[in-house]
Amino acid sequence: YQRRVRGCFMMFRPLFITKRYLSKNTDLPKFWPTIVQIKVNWADLDTFHHVNNKVYLAWVEHARIEHATKVGISFYPRGISLILASTAIDFLAPVSYPDTVIAKTRTLSIGKTSWNSEYEIESLNSNRVVAKATARQVFFDFDKGVKAEVPEKVRRLLEELDQI
Repeated sequence: YQRRVRGCFMMFRPLFITKRYLSKNTDLPKFWPTIVQIKVNWADLDTFHHVNNKVYLAWVEHARIEHATKVGISFYPRGISLILASTAIDFLAPVSYPDTVIAKTRTLSIGKTSWNSEYEIESLNSNRVVAKATARQVFFDFDKGVKAEVPEKVRRLLEELDQI
């Protein structure tokens, strides 16, 4: 990908960026172990010609699933897997078509049965963060119908991936 920025061309990796990504929007850089590029579709727009709020949540979900699969979590409704317990999002700026956004994910904390994540959505057109979100996922044993402890292998892989 090439993009013209202030008179020069910058190169972007397509689809998935695998190296560390340091946020330019804070004084202290944040480590984002999972970064996904997502193209804005025309169908994502609402009647005001900007991306509908529900699409931002879909972008967060896309990043969450990508992050979870990196540590071996499957999303079949059997055995132990994740369910979304809560999410919160702050909409900071509108996004319109055409654009590409970067959805960044990192783990904030790992509890006995839950896992808290942080997300940032950044627009490549405006080169700024357009949304920030948090989510709490709970491990659930679908066979027994109850909460489950975070599997030790998943805990270890999350701590390694997120450097926590």
